[in-house]
Amino acid sequence: MLAQLVISIFQVYVSSTIYTLTILVLVLLVWISTFSQFVPIHTTITKGSVNHKMLSALVRKNWIRTILWTIIFVISLFYLYGKSSELLVN
Repeated sequence: MLAQLVISIFQVYVSSTIYTLTILVLVLLVWISTFSQFVPIHTTITKGSVNHKMLSALVRKNWIRTILWTIIFVISLFYLYGKSSELLVN
């Protein structure tokens, strides 16, 4: 996750486009989701206070990050496909 954040910030620094800004926003949403929802749950689990309801919430909430990472992946694929098409044409 840290590498993904660093790369996203670097990409915006080098070339501030709709693509790089969108990816950075999505990566930041993953980070916000992780630290606001998952760190507290994992902290509670580490302390030994775990129950079925908490584990179910953890799995259910993880879909947020899964969807965000999938969106990042799909956008990146479309971007790379567009770039490779430009190279073939030129």
